Amino acid sequence: MKYLNIISKRGFLRSLSILGFFLLSQNIWAQATNRFTLNAQQLGKSNGVSTNDVRVQGNHRVLLDEDGENLLTLGLGVSQTVLEDDTQTGPDRYRELRTLVPTFSLMKILNEEYSLVVTLRPGFYGSFDEMGDDFRIEGGVVVTKFMSENLTMGFGLGRGTNFGRDLVVPLFQFVWFADEKVVVRGLLPIRASAWYIPNQDWELGVIYRLQGSLYNIEGDTNIAGARQVGFAAAHVGAGARYKLFGTNFLSVEAGVTALRRYLWTNETGTSVKITDDPWRDRDLDRVPYINVGWVQKF
Repeated sequence: MKYLNIISKRGFLRSLSILGFFLLSQNIWAQATNRFTLNAQQLGKSNGVSTNDVRVQGNHRVLLDEDGENLLTLGLGVSQTVLEDDTQTGPDRYRELRTLVPTFSLMKILNEEYSLVVTLRPGFYGSFDEMGDDFRIEGGVVVTKFMSENLTMGFGLGRGTNFGRDLVVPLFQFVWFADEKVVVRGLLPIRASAWYIPNQDWELGVIYRLQGSLYNIEGDTNIAGARQVGFAAAHVGAGARYKLFGTNFLSVEAGVTALRRYLWTNETGTSVKITDDPWRDRDLDRVPYINVGWVQKF
């Protein structure tokens, strides 16, 4: 808190805006302050496929200078996703997919108008049977312009697997403080949200989030030629957080999936045959989802 008092109002708002911008497989507000989060999520079944996952994420930020122009955020995320497919056999019928991802995000204020954020996420994505095969580096860079006291916008590029594929995509970041109780922020096409904060006990929001990854499964499948499985779902829902005590909050989110992807690929990233219709990924309909979690600010 001593360092935050040193930052000017403009610098603080700009820093706070940018801090929320970029964690490719985490909650939109995970970078806004030091936090520890625990979430459990269940998706409904479609075409014989259902999933549930548990995610743990911790973030801590460190000001590298007293002027607040360089700020480093350190994070660590762990997840386990259970993927069940009634149409498959053996290890492909019930699969546990895991991630272990440290995050290093450096924000540098360039001048009164522009800031730069560079994020690296060197992590492991797979069954963890062969950790070397599971390793991958994701991340991105965004240049943000401080438009006004209430609005920042930025553009950049990111490499990630939220789409269930390993892609480099353009990024559009924005944070808008509509008034003292409403904040709208996003990093499209990955996530966006609008939060209404009526008091210190409640936070109510509308949320869009693209959640998924590409996991290594080499040597653990009955599907000929498959080396990776990609799973992704876009979530559209409403959320609420309620302060239980101190700085601990209960969070609940519910909605529907607007997009789902589920496919196997070989070592070159080409889809492999998984059914009688070759070279296609599984069609999955919209399903409801619910997400329950706990947030501790520190």
